[in-house]
Amino acid sequence: MIQQLLAGKRVDLGFLDLDRDAATIAAWTEDPEYWNLYEREIGRPLSRSQVKKKFSADPRFAHQHFRFAIYQRPEHRLIGLASLEWVDWSNSNAALALAIGRPEDRGTGYEADALQALLQYAFHELNLYRLQASAFEYAVSWRQQLELAGFRLEVCRRREILRAGRRWDALIYGILRAEWQPATAGAEGAA
Repeated sequence: MIQQLLAGKRVDLGFLDLDRDAATIAAWTEDPEYWNLYEREIGRPLSRSQVKKKFSADPRFAHQHFRFAIYQRPEHRLIGLASLEWVDWSNSNAALALAIGRPEDRGTGYEADALQALLQYAFHELNLYRLQASAFEYAVSWRQQLELAGFRLEVCRRREILRAGRRWDALIYGILRAEWQPATAGAEGAA
């Protein structure tokens, strides 16, 4: 049974069980598009043990990192990963990241639903004030999801990412709690 921590309309965000989920995540790393969309490092397949090592929480930073598995409802199939990283409790800031594993699950609305659940958690449960999210210039769908959620482009690190012999911009988006709440209230009123 999957333990649901956060619920969206079509997805649940729950505990990442690396004993159960490492094989699925390792399979995602065999897809070059996965690496190109979500990783800064050079793409390469990872084994189950490498996935476990990469995603294992360092106890020294446990209070600063919140990692979730994204499960599709109603089957509770693992479809992605979400996190709030480097939570700065003194200033109420954190970095948000989200990845959808299989190509057929991308662009289906799961990403937007998981993003809203994560924003709800960050702003209402953790009482954070500001979030940032990274995107690569060519990741148009992710950039659109961020902008639809209320994120604004704050930083463009020109030609920082090298992919397939071409340089791309690395983009940093930010959102304040007050910028997100009106968007949520408007969406609820329209429903």
